[in-house]
Amino acid sequence: MKQQMHRDKLFFRIAIVLFAFLFLYVIVRACMLEPLNDEALTFLYYLETGRITGVDAFPDANNHLLNSYFGSFIYRNVGTNFFLFRLLSIAGFALYFWGVYFLVKHFKDNWYRILVLLGITSIPYVLEYFGYARGYGFAMGCFVWMVYFSIQLQKEFSFKYLVLAYLCMYLTVFSNFSMLNSSF
Repeated sequence: MKQQMHRDKLFFRIAIVLFAFLFLYVIVRACMLEPLNDEALTFLYYLETGRITGVDAFPDANNHLLNSYFGSFIYRNVGTNFFLFRLLSIAGFALYFWGVYFLVKHFKDNWYRILVLLGITSIPYVLEYFGYARGYGFAMGCFVWMVYFSIQLQKEFSFKYLVLAYLCMYLTVFSNFSMLNSSF
């Protein structure tokens, strides 16, 4: 029992250090990168015009609704700042990392937990999604939590887990429609 507590504390400390390093990387990346073509088009079509949904909205797959609403709010209150437009994706990384942490926390072998956490959260191509103002980063963060709450729901039926799983599922889809098949 005492040895398991020690392993859990060690795993948590390693996770904190890894999270701090990766989160700093995502923030620096979001600060330093020039706007992508997709980000610029989202700005021109949706944020600047304020027409995100409805008949007068530009019909485009680039309209990730939650990201567009968030960016429109930032644009109306702060102005044009692509780093601030990217805050939702940066927050998505925090959701993603800690969701993966809770998914692998129940593995018995500490090395296995550490390696799986490191392997899943530090994939360079996946980390790119968290540095851009797109819907993918936040969608991945919400999706991981949907999986976690669904697993908890299978272990113990609780209305709380059901509501949280559905909330995460809707946020996933609202962030990125391409996750529609994954969530349902």
